[in-house]
Amino acid sequence: MSESFLPRQPLLAYLAGVYIFLIVTAFPIMTITCRNTLMKLVVPHRIPLVSSDITIHTFSFTAGIIAIIAIIAALASNIQVVLNFIAGTIGVLILLVIPPLFVISGRNILRKKFNINYKLNRYVTVIKSEIFPYC
Repeated sequence: MSESFLPRQPLLAYLAGVYIFLIVTAFPIMTITCRNTLMKLVVPHRIPLVSSDITIHTFSFTAGIIAIIAIIAALASNIQVVLNFIAGTIGVLILLVIPPLFVISGRNILRKKFNINYKLNRYVTVIKSEIFPYC
C-alpha cells in the first residue's frame, strides 16, 4: 500500500487496496471462463462433467493461458498495462468473438446433421452479406 496517502487521506489508501483485491479475485474467474469456452470450441468432447475436475486437458488449457499471461507480464515494464491488455482481450473474446462462433457452429450443425436451414427462422436477420455468409 502506498504510504503517500496515509497522512492526508487514510480512507483513500484503503480504497486503493480494493482495486488490487478485485484484480486478484477476478483473474481466476477470467482464466477458468476463458478455458471452458476455448475447450468448448476446440475439444468439446474432453470437457469434464464437473467443472472443478482436473484432467490433462483442463490442466493444459489452464497452463497455456497462464503461460501466455506470464510471458507477457515478464516482458512488460508496467504490470498495469499487462492487466488492462489481458482483461480487455479476454473480455472481447468472451463478449464479442466467441458467441458469434457458437452461432455459426450451431447453424452448421443444424445444416449438416439435421438438414435444417436456419433461414427458416422468422427471427433471422434480413441483412445480406457476402463477407459474413452465416449472418
